[in-house]
Amino acid sequence: HILITANSSWNIANYRTALIEAFREDGHAVTVVAPDDGYRTHVEQLGCQFIPVVMDNKEIEEHTSELQSRSDLVCRLLLEKKN
Repeated sequence: HILITANSSWNIANYRTALIEAFREDGHAVTVVAPDDGYRTHVEQLGCQFIPVVMDNKEIEEHTSELQSRSDLVCRLLLEKKN
């Protein structure tokens, strides 16, 4: 199972469609976690499970400038939520 996250479903629809199609052709289940900004249907039509999330983009931009990678950002946000 493959999980793809983004700060917009528009981003997934416009930049990750080919990647998702390749994963699906290889037999992988794909779940997308992103805000529902009007492109959810497109993502679901690719055969993905879509999990909508609400993001405060201002907060993410502030944290992104302090971090080296998205995985660091996800870990930091999860730790902040836990604390």
